[in-house]
Amino acid sequence: MREIKFRIWDKQVKKFFYQLPEKHHLMWPRFDVQQFTGLKDKQGKKIYEGDILRGIKPWLVVWDERNFEFSLKKLDKAKESEYMRAHFSDFVGTRKNIEIIGNKWEHPELLKGE
Repeated sequence: MREIKFRIWDKQVKKFFYQLPEKHHLMWPRFDVQQFTGLKDKQGKKIYEGDILRGIKPWLVVWDERNFEFSLKKLDKAKESEYMRAHFSDFVGTRKNIEIIGNKWEHPELLKGE
């Protein structure tokens, strides 16, 4: 069974918090809540929604609302208007070289891809 955890990016103070504020605060536009995927990178770091991973190319961890699952968005500078999605658990679970290289809040420059 997957461990259910969240982290919160506070846009005002530009900092992550790992303890949920009061429920009504989560509706404020100031906060961006991300869920733990249940998987870790090669260094043992927990992978959250919004993290940017590198294996072969950079990928952004996203929540797929339509399929109710985590997936990966390929960050490719050559195809800015297009992106490829991969099933998250299959991709990460089969690769031992996956590492977190940042996240979309603290390192927005990584969203441009290689």
